[in-house]
Amino acid sequence: MTKSKWVWPKISRYIGQTGESYRGTLNATGMTPSALFARECIQNAADSASLARLRKVAPESSKLKMSFEFKTLVGAQRKDFIEAIGAEELANRKDLLDLQRNCFLNSVDKSDQELTILVVRDFNTTGLYGAPFEEGKQMQSHLAKLLFALGDRSKTREMASAGGSYGFGKGALSSTSRAYTVIAYSRFDENSDNGVNSRLMGCGYFPYHVIGKIEHMGLSYFGKQDPKDPFEIERAYENDEADSLADRLLLGRRQIGETGTSLLIPDPIITPQELATEIETWWFPALIYNDYEISVVKGQEKIEIRPALRTKRPDLHPYVKAYRLATQTDQATGSSEKRFDFEQVEGKKTGSLGMVLAEQREDSDEPEDANSTFVALVRSNKMVISYEKITDTPPCARGVYVAHEQIDEILKISEPPAHHLWDENANKLDQKFGDAGKRIVQTVKKRVKDNANGFRRSAIPKKKPTDNHLKVLDRVLSKLFKSRGEGPPPPPPKTQSKFSMQFLKNPEIASTPGTRDIFFTARLKVELMQEIPEEKLTFQFMPKCQISEDEAGGEDLTVTVKAVEGALTDLGNSIYLAQLHKNEKLIIDVRSHSYSPEWTVNFIPTVSEEATPNAGN
Repeated sequence: MTKSKWVWPKISRYIGQTGESYRGTLNATGMTPSALFARECIQNAADSASLARLRKVAPESSKLKMSFEFKTLVGAQRKDFIEAIGAEELANRKDLLDLQRNCFLNSVDKSDQELTILVVRDFNTTGLYGAPFEEGKQMQSHLAKLLFALGDRSKTREMASAGGSYGFGKGALSSTSRAYTVIAYSRFDENSDNGVNSRLMGCGYFPYHVIGKIEHMGLSYFGKQDPKDPFEIERAYENDEADSLADRLLLGRRQIGETGTSLLIPDPIITPQELATEIETWWFPALIYNDYEISVVKGQEKIEIRPALRTKRPDLHPYVKAYRLATQTDQATGSSEKRFDFEQVEGKKTGSLGMVLAEQREDSDEPEDANSTFVALVRSNKMVISYEKITDTPPCARGVYVAHEQIDEILKISEPPAHHLWDENANKLDQKFGDAGKRIVQTVKKRVKDNANGFRRSAIPKKKPTDNHLKVLDRVLSKLFKSRGEGPPPPPPKTQSKFSMQFLKNPEIASTPGTRDIFFTARLKVELMQEIPEEKLTFQFMPKCQISEDEAGGEDLTVTVKAVEGALTDLGNSIYLAQLHKNEKLIIDVRSHSYSPEWTVNFIPTVSEEATPNAGN
């Protein structure tokens, strides 16, 4: 009987996961395939490099080295690759495997068609040591964890700063291949077991299907078939056999001392330029200081990765500057840059935030976001967890928050499998750190938003205030709210108007219960001037209130109003319709929503006569 390279286990009585279920673990992030691939590949390798230094497998001074090489195969080279990977065995089931469009398995016999493969190599890491199918030790195998395990949290128990659970990364890896297939080849001289120093094995992640009366869960293993049972795999390829097969699969034979892992992604759906861009986007904190050495190669061409180069990535340059501020590499110069050092929470240091004003961009591919304010969230592994949108209100700014190592584990454990957000309600966080962990995550997120907004407002360029025909207490209330009570304001200035408006109760500031925030209340009276010819007027009352600095306009602060005497009709957008006769009065109570005591507030109530007034009867 001819041995197969691909082994298809039968469904067990315990069923378990289907092959395609592994591919969907990271689908809910909204990220592109190239972004998920760049994040997961480098994060796994970075964790392995840290573990290698911790266990002294690699020198303390060593750094992670990675290469992503795209190779185009045609003719005899393609034919040999097709034979080496056993593509015809997979192609025999292609109608059952739900393959991606234009997958090479649909044309395995056409050697004149180009086939692209992606080879990923890492160095100064631990390698994927441990036999995948050794009885009693299967889940100690890092190769098995990469290819088969799902949701195993032993990575975090091995090293607190590691990026989460074993297994979810295979979703990003397999989905990048049109054939949903990954081959892993690894050398681990420092962790050899029973004379084995290298192994090669692969896995295909396909749907459940039935052939004859035999049910298959869709996982297919590339390895040594069990001679006693064609539906079982005996072991991975090992030592010389693994090294020789790695050569045929164009992974490159690893020599003694070249500890690390090589991954093969046949027929990738991503391009070299897409991958290079996403590496810059999500890993710029590690790249600008050369903490990691990462290259992307297409044939003989090396794709440049330089996130700090303004002319190459103008969208990324403000984040690079903000990161330098947060890490104290640069010092802030002028009001357009600032660093915030966050206070401790629950006795732990929480980190720093760097902020810079960003240029308005007219030519952005994403106009709805280009002029918004974002903050990149970063932990110790130096991957951007997410670009958190703060507001769409101009002016726009860019920031980077760098978490302190004292809360790194707390933030990490609050992350979902894709590591794309910090969730204070995560079950794992509650189980390990309880209410203290939740408060830390909540406080960090709030401080990032509050300080980013505060910086943006304080950095608004000064402008000359414009006249408003019934602008009340502009400078006076700004000073009042900033100083929190330097005495009552003078009455509003007299205006040439058909209306009289004055305060019956001067604005008073009070604390919002249970928070550091404040709010203000006031009472206004509006009447018609006695000398006007009209006996009755319909008008609009607009209680505009802005958060600003140095009299410059900023975001609106919501206020609620209530007519104590007279009537108001809410027209929406903080506009109210009213009507008065002479000798009548409209009395209005005003209360603002809560705001930070560090903010300056301008309260500008105005009255505007309707274009067609109701005069006379």
